Amino acid sequence: EISNMDDQLLVLIASGKGADLVPDVMLPATKLHEHESMDAAAKRFISEELPDLGGAMHFGASRAEATEKKSKLGVRSVYLKTTYPVRLRSSLARVGSRQNMNRPCSLAGEALLQVQPLEVPNRRDGKRYVYAWLHPEAFHKLSASAAKDDTFRQWLENYSRMKPAGSGSDNKQDEAEDQAYQGV
Repeated sequence: EISNMDDQLLVLIASGKGADLVPDVMLPATKLHEHESMDAAAKRFISEELPDLGGAMHFGASRAEATEKKSKLGVRSVYLKTTYPVRLRSSLARVGSRQNMNRPCSLAGEALLQVQPLEVPNRRDGKRYVYAWLHPEAFHKLSASAAKDDTFRQWLENYSRMKPAGSGSDNKQDEAEDQAYQGV
């Protein structure tokens, strides 16, 4: 759970391959690799799988939660979820205007007005993961309606057209183009 100085959460908003992005609204997460500690997995995830967030990250105490349920193959399994609260201290992580950030969102489309997408450029596996900073209420509204929201799907189509797979970079032109997505 990564938050910034404005209490926004870093949220995965879409994933896919090539130009095919689908809504996938959730907090960022990873699975342990074989013989990997939880701390090593968190560091790997932040350094290799998330966009460059800049700034200093301050880790809080981890929380562990065990749940028992059937796996995809029907085997009863215990799943261990460890959450690391991380606070990012950087002006780069501050997104949106104060007026919009403090105003509650009533629709998924309204939440998208605040989105400035972040993507890991040129991933080795060809997969695309699009992230954004969202306030918790916007995250909950977007996650509740993303799968059935035509505005969100249109926003993703526009994003894919403007940012084809592998085109991610951090220059000023991209920032100007990012502003165009917000007007869907």
